[in-house]
Amino acid sequence: MNPETNFKLRLFKKIKIAAIPCYLKKIVAGSVSGIPDILIIVNGFVVMPELKMPGNYPTPIQWLNIERINYAGGFSFPLYPEEEDGFIEWLKELSLEE
Repeated sequence: MNPETNFKLRLFKKIKIAAIPCYLKKIVAGSVSGIPDILIIVNGFVVMPELKMPGNYPTPIQWLNIERINYAGGFSFPLYPEEEDGFIEWLKELSLEE
């Protein structure tokens, strides 16, 4: 299993353990390139992180999709393993927003 897949599995597990009430799905883009790796909907907020390993950066098409998602009111960004605990805490805060 590659490091990004391990990161994704670990992140899914941490989100489930944190009991964050959300819709959580791995995205399989198929014929569409540049779509972020994960879809999370929490408390009405759409969060679509692009998982990256240290030293790797989003491609131009990934950046374009990140920008489009953010422009439409969602949250999309590259997410690295060293940021995952802060990301989980942020999801918890989003789940409590009123």
